[in-house]
Amino acid sequence: MTSNGDLYFVWLTDGSYHVYLQKLNSEGVPQFSDGGILISDNNNSSWIAVYHLNLAIDDENNAIITFVDQRSGTWQVYAYKVSPNGQMLWGENGLSISNSSSDNISPRLVVLQDNSVVVSWSQNYTSIAMQRISSDGELLWGDGIIISNLMASLLSPHPIINSNGDLLLQWISQTGQVWAADSKLYLQKYNYDGSAVWSEPTTVVGPVVLPMGNWLQESIGNDNSGSYSAWTEMAGNTQNAFVQYIDDSGELLFSDGLKLSSNSNNFHINPRLVFETTSQSLFSVWNESNGSQSQRGVYAQRIDVEGNKLWGINGIDIIPLNTVYDYLDLSIIDVDGGFISAFVQQSVNMNGEIHAVRIGENGSYIWEKETIQLTNSTSPKSNMVAVKGSGCLIISWTENGMIYSHYLKEDGSLGPSDSSNSGDINNDGSIDILDVVMLVNSILFADVDELLNADINNDGEINILDIVNLVSIILAI
Repeated sequence: MTSNGDLYFVWLTDGSYHVYLQKLNSEGVPQFSDGGILISDNNNSSWIAVYHLNLAIDDENNAIITFVDQRSGTWQVYAYKVSPNGQMLWGENGLSISNSSSDNISPRLVVLQDNSVVVSWSQNYTSIAMQRISSDGELLWGDGIIISNLMASLLSPHPIINSNGDLLLQWISQTGQVWAADSKLYLQKYNYDGSAVWSEPTTVVGPVVLPMGNWLQESIGNDNSGSYSAWTEMAGNTQNAFVQYIDDSGELLFSDGLKLSSNSNNFHINPRLVFETTSQSLFSVWNESNGSQSQRGVYAQRIDVEGNKLWGINGIDIIPLNTVYDYLDLSIIDVDGGFISAFVQQSVNMNGEIHAVRIGENGSYIWEKETIQLTNSTSPKSNMVAVKGSGCLIISWTENGMIYSHYLKEDGSLGPSDSSNSGDINNDGSIDILDVVMLVNSILFADVDELLNADINNDGEINILDIVNLVSIILAI
């Protein structure tokens, strides 16, 4: 989501797996041509490409897209930058950022404070690579940063930014068979020049057995320069969800990781995390099932900064175990002391509905209906993504070969947020003549680069047309 409330969507077409981009304004109106902008029509011969598509937005509201394709024969990583008006800023063919002739997969990206971009990926399944791209498309780290271990497979690199703007990279080192491997989860901090900050990577956990879903490991920053990591770990015939806090120096708060639930009879998988600043709490949701996996639900836990489990040793059930539904594409978004979680509720006959629930800091339901249903179709749904907007969540998914999106307000109602601030140039909470004066002066003196909420007509430029639109908004108030 951009600073003015626009939404970017990126997807691959069925069959050919070509990459497209579309932008919607805050009212849901497409801003690019029907069907979106064709980003790349290069060869992808496999559905594997679908799981390697990534999108981020920089401070100038440009869309940064990374993916893999086979234009050179093997799987290689490419990056594109598209302006708000649809201009291909890094060239029509994007940037090739993987130099290995072998397969390169699983790219993930993060935007740094200077609008440069760091992309990480798995190289030939035996090493992790990382590259930094300047705002104007220059590869800043030469041939890239390579992390290798000849004795293990290195998988699932995950870059994040903490509250200080520091770059952190998490990855998995794995030996043995994928379903019963000895695995370790590593974390390292990097300077913007690509040099490692800690003398050795921090071992977050391991050796342990990470199940086939080891790619579900997660890492997020908090507001105190540290980060949290979460993962699912096998122990005998059960699966447990863990979290760990890593401070600014790479030290661990919990010696063996903190179990989100102590219930040894159930499975706890796919933990998702969010740090909520008002309550200074880590919130987590996860999928839970009974030992025979005949019953499924969604559970949650709240953890304070000292690592105390505030919702009991087993957490709370926000969707109790039941035999009717499974819960897919689980997400969590922080909001006013608590969180909103959205998920696909799928029946045994594959019918799917999207639901959401809001939980307060005391673990209680906030909305009167407890759970909100966002869709009125029962067709199968997949690839659901939820992002935080201004006073709302934007939830997108695929259904019957189409892409859909919806707004969910923080009060549980559906529709765009009422708190859009487009036109509030001086950020005083109102749109009036003072905003016009500030906009005019900024345009006259070419001082619009850092101006927020000023692209009133959403054309990617700030000029006299935005003044005209702003005056029209004020007259209509």
